[in-house]
Amino acid sequence: MQLVFIGSGFVGTTTAAAMASFGHDVLLYDINEARVASLSSRNRKTIDACLFENGLADLLIEHSDRITFTTDYTLVEQTLESAEAVFICVPTPSREDGSTEMSYYQSALKKLAGALASRNSGKQKNRVVIINKSTVPVDTAKYTQEQLDKAGAKNVGVVANPEFLVEGRAIEGNLQPTRIVVGATSPKDFAIMRRMYAHFEGNNDIPYIEVNPFEAAAGKLLANYLLFSRLMLCYDVMGRVSEQFNDVTFEAVRKIVCSDPRIGFWGFYDSIYAGGSCLEKDAKSLAHQLEVTKANTDLVRASIGSNRRQIELFLARVKKAMPQGAKGASVAVLGLAFKRDTNDIRNSAGPMVVDCMRRHGAAEVRVYDPGVDMVSLEAYAKETSTKRTRVIACRTAADAVRGTSTSVITTDWPEFQKLASVFVKAARAPYLIADGRRMIAADYQALTKKGFTVLAVGSPLYRPTKK
Repeated sequence: MQLVFIGSGFVGTTTAAAMASFGHDVLLYDINEARVASLSSRNRKTIDACLFENGLADLLIEHSDRITFTTDYTLVEQTLESAEAVFICVPTPSREDGSTEMSYYQSALKKLAGALASRNSGKQKNRVVIINKSTVPVDTAKYTQEQLDKAGAKNVGVVANPEFLVEGRAIEGNLQPTRIVVGATSPKDFAIMRRMYAHFEGNNDIPYIEVNPFEAAAGKLLANYLLFSRLMLCYDVMGRVSEQFNDVTFEAVRKIVCSDPRIGFWGFYDSIYAGGSCLEKDAKSLAHQLEVTKANTDLVRASIGSNRRQIELFLARVKKAMPQGAKGASVAVLGLAFKRDTNDIRNSAGPMVVDCMRRHGAAEVRVYDPGVDMVSLEAYAKETSTKRTRVIACRTAADAVRGTSTSVITTDWPEFQKLASVFVKAARAPYLIADGRRMIAADYQALTKKGFTVLAVGSPLYRPTKK
């Protein structure tokens, strides 16, 4: 099949790469020339620096004969003559009030609707489905159909096909999804989607769920909210218990709770903040949409508040425990990405910690992240440095720690599990290790015996025992 993707971000590019691997021909359009140049470069290092996802560069290079990247919309218009599906994968960020910013979507749809109306010299012979891959409000399918009708686009259908991708494992999630959800109202549109996903036909391990487009959009928002709320329950209840009772260890309690098969293990890890571009945003969107209908949203709003409270409480503890306070201090921030296996720093704890240290007068903040390339890291450091606070990009964790009085671990990179030895070699007491991800929980007691103060989410403050 001939497929068109509008938007080459995380969702658009990883989904397009997977579709090409299934044998479809893919045109991927974006207005960002630098991004298009990087993703179409066929150079693994260049692709990873632009969008770091395990396996993405391999697929883009291997199937480059089926993938065309472009910034030229006339190529989109030409391809619509034969295309059977158009994926809209543009950003839908959250506004201050929690509502969804739909201007990118509206702009893309308006341009697309005009092009669809004039395809095949206005005859519009072939059936085309417009697929909402972006996370959008529940009633977006109705709006989309109205705009297509207004433009005179005929023989078109609107489909909600939400993504349930996990950053860092998006290629795996596209090639072996947990489920495929297709929301449509026309048998013709369901038939097109079945042909597109024929690769999964007969796979009984992957549920293929057909619903209406409003149910599909609601299902995406609710799934992300429920994941988000489970994280908040862990942070705000289990984490608090482990912090307040000296003889309660987070990992031990976690083992007891999660051994119940009704509960399971997912989401039961303590962290400084649940970042990224999806979970909190979708919770805010869900709350806003419910409030418009005058429904009670106390539980949803409480979850959102828990996330903000988590990082505020942790940073307050850090500032209080810093050897000489934050003013004039040199601090290491270990991790800018919001989680391992991605270079995405949107809504991430690391930059929030940097901002906090700047506001409280730190003289120097040294940052390191193994997933963010040095060009991007140095650009971030230059952008965030001020007259009072110098931000320095570092090539290794040891370089970041050396010469500082406090380190804050903000990302769960596997290599950070070995940071205890780095602190022993590169840091000098009095020194505060603030573990926002419990990456070195097994080493807390040993570090205090070597003169370190250790503060972690899910633990009381551990003071040095070395005399």
